[in-house]
Amino acid sequence: MERFSKEGKELLASEVKTAASALRTLGRGTNLVSSTIGEVGGGLQEGGRGVRKVEDGIKMDANGGEERVGCKEETLGSKVENLGSKMKFLGDRVGVIGGGVNTVANGMERFSKEGKELLASEVKTAASALRTLGRGTNLVSSTIGELGGGLQDVGSGVRKVEDGIKMDANGGKKRVGGKEETLGSKVENLGSKMKFVGDGVGVIGGGVNTVANGMEKFSKEG
Repeated sequence: MERFSKEGKELLASEVKTAASALRTLGRGTNLVSSTIGEVGGGLQEGGRGVRKVEDGIKMDANGGEERVGCKEETLGSKVENLGSKMKFLGDRVGVIGGGVNTVANGMERFSKEGKELLASEVKTAASALRTLGRGTNLVSSTIGELGGGLQDVGSGVRKVEDGIKMDANGGKKRVGGKEETLGSKVENLGSKMKFVGDGVGVIGGGVNTVANGMEKFSKEG
């Protein structure tokens, strides 16, 4: 498209079809990210409920430590559940972005088949839509990164709760503490993975913006 805008030559249908195919691949990848984020969100909700249920297994000690630790436990569990809900919402939003990319790809593929002249105004409109998608993708990326960092903090907090659990007469500390540490480690690992996913979505956002810049340039010079 850039070569056509500079040289004034006819835009070959095969080139548009190739570009449409590339966008379609990007759309499929975005939808895959969407479903993955949704699955992680569901897992976080279940993990949060699991953290809250651990409270039931904590034995009361002579100093009334159960109430103190139990309250902290329930708060952490609620946070994990809320993070899960937010991740499922983000997954839905990324799905919308994937659908938009596929719509643009469909339009380009239709043009490649019909061989009609691509008007500059239409390219500018498509570029504007892609730019909006790019901004939305970058916003999702930064939000996922922030949630990833929050998850890591929550995971560390869950693991530290173990230190506040008093040992009961039946040696319950070892049993409850072990389960506690495992949950904390899982939440920390989820946080790391979410930060990685956030970086990946950021790369997609950058690619979408690059395509939008090229299309906008063509719409002005074409």
